[in-house]
Amino acid sequence: MGLDMYACTLRHQPDSAVDFNVGDAAELHYWRKHPNLHGWMERLYRDKGGAAESFNCVNLQRTSDDIDRLEVDIRATSLPRTDGFFFGVSDGSEIEDDLQFVAKAREALAAELTVFYIVVVTPPPVSVRSVTAPAGLAGRLPPKVLAYQCFQTLPDQLRRRPPRGD
Repeated sequence: MGLDMYACTLRHQPDSAVDFNVGDAAELHYWRKHPNLHGWMERLYRDKGGAAESFNCVNLQRTSDDIDRLEVDIRATSLPRTDGFFFGVSDGSEIEDDLQFVAKAREALAAELTVFYIVVVTPPPVSVRSVTAPAGLAGRLPPKVLAYQCFQTLPDQLRRRPPRGD
């Protein structure tokens, strides 16, 4: 359980910068429990008009300008301190990996791919099975069930990723 964060690419331009549907995506980069980067991405999501109550399993398109701003904030060690349930802690050791993502994102954008970010907070254990909410319970499901339903909306390539240890 925790914070699994993905940068992915698409071959097409989505209809909007946030909350768009993804059919076929390719993984570009993966982070595990880097809450400060997640907080930075959530601020960007809100700035771009993202309205989901929970910043979980929503898509956020990344532009060249976004990547430039992120690099500046990474190098200045000014990603916002972010806390959350099972998020872990950003300790500064992530900087090199973050800069590798910046380089990969720039390459993908130069190749005319769309780069986007998606996160799965508190993914379910393997034993959780798909369930359909009974009428009247929508929006009141336990977090593990919500996480499982969110996980099922991810592109197949991301769902096949073996979980990393906490």
